[in-house]
Amino acid sequence: MVVGVLALLNQFGLLWWMRWDLLWPLVLIAIGVALIIRRWR
Repeated sequence: MVVGVLALLNQFGLLWWMRWDLLWPLVLIAIGVALIIRRWR
C-alpha cells in the first residue's frame, strides 16, 4: 500500500525529489529483511 501511495503522489508531482531507481531496490531489500525476521520468530 505504501508503494502505491508513493507512486500516486509521484504522478501528481509531489515527490519530485524521490529517485525511483533507488527506491525499488530498497523496497525489495526491506521486504526480504522483514521476511527473514518473521521466520526467526
